[in-house]
Amino acid sequence: MRKAYNTLLSAAVDPIPVYYQNAPDDIADKVYIVFDSVSNNDRSTLTCQELECSMRITVHSFDTKYNDEVARDQAADLILRNLYATPLNALGADGVQVLSTRLTSDQSLPYNLNNTRNYSDRVLIFNHKVYIKN
Repeated sequence: MRKAYNTLLSAAVDPIPVYYQNAPDDIADKVYIVFDSVSNNDRSTLTCQELECSMRITVHSFDTKYNDEVARDQAADLILRNLYATPLNALGADGVQVLSTRLTSDQSLPYNLNNTRNYSDRVLIFNHKVYIKN
């Protein structure tokens, strides 16, 4: 799923940089995306193997003095459109099929640093029901 997310996010928001777990210390881009590792809960039965996967994606943005959050929201909208795109299994990776996708949280977190830089993060958390193919 991590590879599938990296591929989908990189294509969806190009040229906005996408990073796994951490952004570099010297980042100069005013908007960038960081996605975390996948959390899985086994939901298997005797007849099929299924997982409930959770993924957190954070869209970070900053600007000097004022941050109107427009670029951040445009990037988040691109993510939403691509994750809900049809066919549903567009996010699927080898050996798995995504059965459903649900946005479970969408939070805006503005903050400022020394009154010189205004940061704003938008945290999106998705849950997926995933079927494991044999």
